[in-house]
Amino acid sequence: MGQFIGALWHWLAGTFANRFNRFRGERGHLFQGRYQALLVEDAAALLRLVNYIHLNPLRGRLVAREDFARFRWSSLVRFVRGPRPPWLDPGTWLEQFGVSDSASGWGTYVEYLAARPATSEEPGDESAEFCTGWAIGTAGWREAVAREHAHLALAVGFAAAELREIKERRWRDLLERALREAGKCPEDIAADRKGAPWKIAIARRLHREVGAPHRWTAEALNMGKASSVRVYLCRN
Repeated sequence: MGQFIGALWHWLAGTFANRFNRFRGERGHLFQGRYQALLVEDAAALLRLVNYIHLNPLRGRLVAREDFARFRWSSLVRFVRGPRPPWLDPGTWLEQFGVSDSASGWGTYVEYLAARPATSEEPGDESAEFCTGWAIGTAGWREAVAREHAHLALAVGFAAAELREIKERRWRDLLERALREAGKCPEDIAADRKGAPWKIAIARRLHREVGAPHRWTAEALNMGKASSVRVYLCRN
């Protein structure tokens, strides 16, 4: 379903942009960035994401702070003032916030948002994490998902930036396993020399079995530069 939605959005955005540019006599990109479908851990993570979306008009300087809840193109105005279509259901994220789906509940929610930072220049802003990456949630959950779906790192058609964390989880899993099998621990990485035979053996496994880049291997095993790892592997 995710790939279908992505393909549908690609077609819709491309068609709209082409017609817009033809009508205006312009060229180039109309939309910022590619379509993203992010994994969300639970209601708590979803609430943070919804807060970010509802503050977008303020972040984009489209409205004044006192008017952001009345922005006509935001779902927030439908929640607060209506009319609301049947499919627009706050569901678990409003329960997570701790208020009811009522006028007083939405008033409390709007007051909370109005006091939050809207731009990265303000302290406490969390917006950066919603603009990059592939999943929103705790570090432990992200690692578990990356480990469970490590095979997706080999799939064609996924953006490299979205797969970086999944790939790195595969590299780190093999590194941890190889260290145990070699009878080594993280302290040995810093203590032993850069060209230690056991380091070279692990570097070779990382390269052959999971395709870990030499730059990552060099940093993870304290082997100097990426070019040094390449030389070690060629010589041995």
